[in-house]
Amino acid sequence: MELHVKDWVARPPTVDEVRPGRCAACGVPGRPLGGRLGLHGHGLRERHQWGPADLGAVPAVIGIPLRRFQCQPCGAVVVVGPRGLLRRRLYSAGGVALALALYGVAALPAAEVRRRVSPLRIVGATSAAGWASLRRWCRAVRAGRL
Repeated sequence: MELHVKDWVARPPTVDEVRPGRCAACGVPGRPLGGRLGLHGHGLRERHQWGPADLGAVPAVIGIPLRRFQCQPCGAVVVVGPRGLLRRRLYSAGGVALALALYGVAALPAAEVRRRVSPLRIVGATSAAGWASLRRWCRAVRAGRL
């Protein structure tokens, strides 16, 4: 079941709706037919996602409850979230894509891109010349990591 951020926030899915098919660490089945569960529900973890929810929307910080599962054989904890979250990034996939499009295609200056995408309104002196997150995203795209 693939849920987008809006659907996930409106009605967080149950443990059974998003239980992974396999453990990411050892590969044990999450719910084998006729057997015991390999991945048990292990609570929730809130994650913040930054950026506008829709094109033209005001950028915001949204709290998203992620589902955690623990693998019974190996003990690994697997975290499951909605579609649209990027691993190890504060901004949503849509926010990053919007920023890159505004900067690379629409040729807007970094300060204007930041104003449209970032929920943070206070900009320090070092940020006046550009936006470090935008530079990191551009490098990640060039390196094939994003």
